[in-house]
Amino acid sequence: MLDGAKVQSQRVELSRSAHELDIPESQFRIVSELEAKPILENIETHFVAEAGFHWWWEAFRPFSIISAHFVDGSGWRYLDYIVPPESGLVWFVVEDRPEFILCEGTVQAVQAIIGDCSP
Repeated sequence: MLDGAKVQSQRVELSRSAHELDIPESQFRIVSELEAKPILENIETHFVAEAGFHWWWEAFRPFSIISAHFVDGSGWRYLDYIVPPESGLVWFVVEDRPEFILCEGTVQAVQAIIGDCSP
């Protein structure tokens, strides 16, 4: 289980990335914990079959979806292909227990931040 310092460092890393990439808050923001709590609960209720899993993907509800696995970890490079850029703001959930970090941003901003934060 991760401690609060680890989650805090992830918040700092996301903020650092957005700042260094010069992404305005209107295009990417970390949602406050108070505002995020009910949104994350709704996301979990809708997409996860059972609450409390360490990783949500262990218990995703069955949906008619197509998935792809990118062995080299490059899936983030295709976000703007999967989610059209004109979609507006999207949720980006950084899943790392004990907490989830909820972000809101454009597909392009989320894609850039994932690319910047990925090893």
